[in-house]
Amino acid sequence: MYKRQVIQFDELEVALADKDSRQVRDIVHKLLGSTRSAGAKPLSQILLRLQTAARKNLVSDYPLLGAECRNEFERVRRWIEAR
Repeated sequence: MYKRQVIQFDELEVALADKDSRQVRDIVHKLLGSTRSAGAKPLSQILLRLQTAARKNLVSDYPLLGAECRNEFERVRRWIEAR
């Protein structure tokens, strides 16, 4: 999990800003596999909440969940880089 996921998180932020629930679902689906494989459980949990919001088209939840995803991803990235 890393370089490809950085790009996917950037794409996710665009999809969230565009309120494109279908695109959000597609990107989150890919990211969930990577984050689970990497053992990034807190990030996976946030992504699951985002996936649920996208399925229900709850676009009003996107800003908060998107920020939570980015913050947690940055935390994981710093941890990886420190190793």
